[in-house]
Amino acid sequence: MLGKDPNSLLTEDLCIIEGRDFFVHGVIEIPVHDYEYEFGWGVWVSHKKENFEIYRERFDTAEIGPFFGWLCTKIDYYPETTPELKTMAHYRGGGLRPRIVLEESQHPLYRQQRDGITLSEAWKMVHHYEGKP
Repeated sequence: MLGKDPNSLLTEDLCIIEGRDFFVHGVIEIPVHDYEYEFGWGVWVSHKKENFEIYRERFDTAEIGPFFGWLCTKIDYYPETTPELKTMAHYRGGGLRPRIVLEESQHPLYRQQRDGITLSEAWKMVHHYEGKP
């Protein structure tokens, strides 16, 4: 819970701020060339209330969405800003967080999600955050 505001909520997967702003926690997956796993950024994306409530009521199904949202997480690995990139949240069910797909843009994060990265680049991303809170 956020403070004592009955119109606010914060869990590992959902956030409501003052009953007016709604967010879901998802994953931007980036393919890694010649590697069996993707690199993933955990991110928050906005949702309109109706779509947020559909997800909250049916969180464990892949039979909803995809839903539009704005990326709300600042990923400081990139010199360009990441909040406010356009996204689509694809719901997977099975206890998995939604897969967040960026809409086409000139941002390097979009190009990496579209084209993939090398394993070396994935390690640079990981090491960028070593020692940071």
